[in-house]
Amino acid sequence: MAGTSTLAAPARQLTRLTSMPSSVIRRYSYDPGRRELLIEFTTSRLYVYFDVPESEVARFRAATSKGRCFNLYIRDRYRFRELENS
Repeated sequence: MAGTSTLAAPARQLTRLTSMPSSVIRRYSYDPGRRELLIEFTTSRLYVYFDVPESEVARFRAATSKGRCFNLYIRDRYRFRELENS
């Protein structure tokens, strides 16, 4: 994702999202240069979270329950914006 704008090209970023086994989160991608975490939920809603440190994303990747980790450490802690999922 480095070098491209998540906000300008969300559809292009979807091809780079990592799928995961979760009942809440379908896929995610992280741009360390921009510190942006892009998450697609199983509802097909797509959000970008801003200023997320790599350490939080590492915790998220390692978590047994991605949804629980997201709820505890990311949701409501970082500024976000919903994107159109095309």
